[in-house]
Amino acid sequence: MIKVEYLPPCGSADCPLIRLYDFRGGDIAALRAICESLANGGRDECVLTDEPWAQSINGCRLLLRVVPVDRATPNFESCCTACRVPFPTPGEPYVMHGSRRGWDDVRELLEPFLAVRHGFNWLADSPDVRVLISVTGEW
Repeated sequence: MIKVEYLPPCGSADCPLIRLYDFRGGDIAALRAICESLANGGRDECVLTDEPWAQSINGCRLLLRVVPVDRATPNFESCCTACRVPFPTPGEPYVMHGSRRGWDDVRELLEPFLAVRHGFNWLADSPDVRVLISVTGEW
């Protein structure tokens, strides 16, 4: 079961971040399928932490959402995956939003984690909240 946890600012330049960790290959396959569906228009959003194979840690909720590029924030397409996570309104989930192309990029970034049992990668390297995928939770 993939764990989804928010780490607040803690002195590290990488925080705040949401980390996805402690997963199996099947969890990554399911997450890749969601990203593919977001990329190809099969769906427009998904609450990741509502999936049966995802576990919210300390109440962290993460919504994955497609947004049109013309509604995006400045430099939207120039970040590494074209996905961003702004700070949410209190009580609301974190929203990782990206273009359809951005979600295809995320799907590709997840592929090595189908078999690899070590390492990490940044799925959203936004100026607000970063999103990390890590086998162990470390980076």
